[in-house]
Amino acid sequence: MRVHWLGKLNLFHWLAISLLLHVSLISPLFLTTLHAAEAQPNRAERLRIEVFGMVANRQLEEKHERVAEPQPVNKVLPAPTPAPTPAPANYQTVKSPVLVEKVEEAPFKPVLAAPHTADEATEQKQQTISPVTEDSLQQYMARVARKVRGNLTYPQEARGNGMKGTATIAFTITSAGDIKGNSLRVQKSSGYAVLDSSALESAQVSAPFEEPPKEIDIAIAVSFNVERF
Repeated sequence: MRVHWLGKLNLFHWLAISLLLHVSLISPLFLTTLHAAEAQPNRAERLRIEVFGMVANRQLEEKHERVAEPQPVNKVLPAPTPAPTPAPANYQTVKSPVLVEKVEEAPFKPVLAAPHTADEATEQKQQTISPVTEDSLQQYMARVARKVRGNLTYPQEARGNGMKGTATIAFTITSAGDIKGNSLRVQKSSGYAVLDSSALESAQVSAPFEEPPKEIDIAIAVSFNVERF
């Protein structure tokens, strides 16, 4: 019986059934979308109202803050009091009398130069003498040494025994040209007493010498050599 009923349905009937099924499936989704679309403006409106309220509150707070700020007060400073100008002092010129004393001029007395004494003349003469140079002293000592060596004698005994050597003698010549007492001595021995004594004797017989520029100490080396004598 059921199969027989289905066999009577044609293509149109099947299309109608399919359409009803699709509508029944789509209608809940459509209603949900429509409801959401209706609710969307309300939500946007609510957000707009909330944002507007926040902006209004913020503007009100800023207005209160501006009103609460104290206004600057311009202080009026008092004008400075000018310092009093001092009154000019009254000066009075007092002329005091000037006393002029008369000074008597003393008579002019010429000053006579004191006569020069003998000591002053000698001192001036010594100042005019040119200082002794090293070259002149060397020349003087060379002349003394030549004179001493010229008076040197070679003892016969020493020559026969082949004694030879060089003795250095030293002494002081005074400003008068004499040998100063106790200044004649052997500075370096020749090794033989007889030769040293002959060297000292040659200096004694050579004195006095020419006057030196000043008192002078001199040392002379005297050589005893067989070939020289």
